[in-house]
Amino acid sequence: MIYFGTCLTRELFNTTEEYAVNTYLMQQSIFTLFSDSLCVDENEIRSHDNYNFKNRMLYYELNKIGLDNLLKNPAKYLIIDLADAGRDILRFSNPNNVSVISTKDIIYTLNYLSESRELEYEVYDVRNYTDEQIEAVLKKFIATLLKVYNQNNIILNKVQMQNIYYDNNVKKSNSDMNPVSWT
Repeated sequence: MIYFGTCLTRELFNTTEEYAVNTYLMQQSIFTLFSDSLCVDENEIRSHDNYNFKNRMLYYELNKIGLDNLLKNPAKYLIIDLADAGRDILRFSNPNNVSVISTKDIIYTLNYLSESRELEYEVYDVRNYTDEQIEAVLKKFIATLLKVYNQNNIILNKVQMQNIYYDNNVKKSNSDMNPVSWT
């Protein structure tokens, strides 16, 4: 099985049952999958906690190789959740035609890269996409997956972010989690 999505669905597989998860792609957005690469070396990745897995996911997102990895080694089942499609997107004007998902670790890495590169980007709220734009991206994503996976073996797990959550019994809103403000 291959998994594309967030920890929300990944947690379903933290059981005593044995599941073979061949590949897991985290913090990849359908809105950034098909953009140009930022061309970042592995030694330039700087997640805030320096976990190897998280660094690898950052490397995939910044170099746009996550989808290729998903397609190169298909498993019988592909499980998808699109919760990360709701995150803001960083659209670059320098370098041109690059977009990446906005997370705390992406910002942390970009801050490090800006010491040696001239990077210019703007934050794009994905809620500004029109229905037509969303449909076009979804169609491209689906068409790409169907080249490798049988449609009967693709499982879409519907998850959604809530406006309110609790952290140590303290009520917070998702606006408190805006990754662009984290540096």
